[in-house]
Amino acid sequence: MAAHDVGARIAYASDWPADVRTLTLLDAALPEISPVPAADIPSDEINTRTWHFFFNRIPDLPDILVRGHEREYLTWLFSQKAARPWVFTPAVIDEYTRTYTRPGGTRAAFAYYRESLSRESLDANKARATTMLEMPVMAISGQASVGLSLLNTMKGIARNVQDHVLADYGYFVMEECPDEVASHLLKFISD
Repeated sequence: MAAHDVGARIAYASDWPADVRTLTLLDAALPEISPVPAADIPSDEINTRTWHFFFNRIPDLPDILVRGHEREYLTWLFSQKAARPWVFTPAVIDEYTRTYTRPGGTRAAFAYYRESLSRESLDANKARATTMLEMPVMAISGQASVGLSLLNTMKGIARNVQDHVLADYGYFVMEECPDEVASHLLKFISD
């Protein structure tokens, strides 16, 4: 199993460990498991990387403000979170925009944040973290994004963890360095 960011929650691997031979997490923070920044005003860097978690959880407002501006919203996110934003070509942004502009597209994207960051989901994450993952786990992250934070988080909840912090890359490691990510992933799952 391999997953990026909000898809990288450990729920499936924790709830059905017999179904997961290996687990690869790509550039993620795990709510209620990963360390959180201090509760005061965040640095500009932290704010730029995390503001959308709070914005996307607000009922209705994100959909109202982003509707009709999906391309601008996505382009800005990609430019801020990628160390190599040029990998997001106009054709790639067109595809993301196409999916966001479909009926209910933005509403579904924002609802995912409301649900996955709800108190019930956060409590479930915290409970899952009390049982160590036994399958081999690989953490891949961009140095310009979560860096060693993902490895440090996984060391606390998994017995067998290897990591790859990819220098010169940001949050979108799959898009920014697909060959390097694929090489690590294929080696890991074939061992």
